[in-house]
Amino acid sequence: MFSFHLGLPGAALATGFCPGITMLICSTHFCSKKNQVGFHRPHLSMKRLIGCCKLGVSAFVGEISSGVITIVFNMLFLGTAGNIGVAAYGVIANISLVTMSIFNGLAQGIQPLISEPYGCGDKPSVKKLLRWGLITCLILELLIVAASWLFTDPLVNIFNSEQNLELLRYAHTGLRLYFLGFLIAGVNILLVAYYSAIDRSRPAIVGSLLRGAVAIVICAFVLSALLGIHGIWISFLVSEMITLVVLLLLR
Repeated sequence: MFSFHLGLPGAALATGFCPGITMLICSTHFCSKKNQVGFHRPHLSMKRLIGCCKLGVSAFVGEISSGVITIVFNMLFLGTAGNIGVAAYGVIANISLVTMSIFNGLAQGIQPLISEPYGCGDKPSVKKLLRWGLITCLILELLIVAASWLFTDPLVNIFNSEQNLELLRYAHTGLRLYFLGFLIAGVNILLVAYYSAIDRSRPAIVGSLLRGAVAIVICAFVLSALLGIHGIWISFLVSEMITLVVLLLLR
């Protein structure tokens, strides 16, 4: 779309085409010899439908949370630091989106691996997979946070082609403070996926709501009032800490 010089409409079209292309690529699996899943006429069951919806709520909240957080943070940054603050958050939000995708990929990948032994009643395998997932998650968290602190300015300058020093100053501090939240966020994402995989919808929904809307929004408003712009940056960390405590209490 960039080569067609379509501007913003081109970006919108690309955003719309991407899920469709992904769906077509994934659909080729059903035509392959390796496919073990077929399509059949559904037998409607309200009980099963409600059960599926309960387990799907956590994923739904996770998908819409980025939009909710973006709106709230933009409002707070606009009132606290003006347009430059919003621009700095835009830089960090884009970098954060890539980082969040790593943990979402890990969580989505481990879900079916956990569901199969859980359905067979193989609890030792479930615990082993969860342990491996948490270890992998912790290693990734440490590497990502370390990289965000070691390469702060180069990461910010990817989005700062005009070398705006004020933007660099805001984003430098913001990136380091905001990314501290990833010391915990990955574990929370994994735990929510784990609870969904073992058919425990309540902690999965509560965890998703806390980190995706409730805790992060409350922390952002409260901490911005107490600490200004620095409070907004660390609200991600504080909300993830609250979510982790609640998830551990609900285990």
